[in-house]
Amino acid sequence: AAVSQAFAPKKKNRGASQYFIDWALRELDDYLGALDEDAIVFTTMESSLQKNLGRIIADTFAKPETKKMNATQAAAVILRKDGAVAAMTGGVDYEKSRFNRAVQAKRQPGSSFKPFVYLAALDEGFTPSTLILDAPFVMDQGPGMPKWKPKNYSNRFYGPTTLRMGIEKSRNLMTVRLAKAIGIEKVVEYAKKLGISDDIPNQMSIALGSGETTVMRLAAAYGILVNGGKKISP
Repeated sequence: AAVSQAFAPKKKNRGASQYFIDWALRELDDYLGALDEDAIVFTTMESSLQKNLGRIIADTFAKPETKKMNATQAAAVILRKDGAVAAMTGGVDYEKSRFNRAVQAKRQPGSSFKPFVYLAALDEGFTPSTLILDAPFVMDQGPGMPKWKPKNYSNRFYGPTTLRMGIEKSRNLMTVRLAKAIGIEKVVEYAKKLGISDDIPNQMSIALGSGETTVMRLAAAYGILVNGGKKISP
């Protein structure tokens, strides 16, 4: 209890940092359990980054283009290379919503999942110069189901293209065809190994980020890439 009281800022100062504090308190429970004495806790929060993150979120939602999109919430996590959480925000306004979308909300990662498909392919012997066909892709989903026909964002096809260009341009059709070539099971295996999700289904649409994960888990997975394969734990 003493830890919670020491951690909690005065109400007038609550903002984006409160999402971090709430998360840190929950982590403390896991690490220390119930405490029967006072404790001094040092976090990895970098106050300048945390303030800037809150300001960026506020400025973004004040823009007319954001309002036109009818966007209502946002979440972000900044990790250091060792996995330490330097800054976090789980929403636009803590006083209106204390649900932490950075660690509690599961959302589809979309194209941000694609690098992990390419990672699996590289480990299976593909190279950045390997050519993959960028062309229409049609897949039968079973009785009573429509055929799955993914498309590129541009609605164009580009023919044989290198893996390097495919990831650079975020080509949907190349990514799906690559996932099929190495086996979607291999992609799922890597997603689980990198901690993106524990229960990702064996479906081809997973290659385009149709599975669910949290912002924190996805950031940690990217941290593994930055660290050359060394796993980090936020």
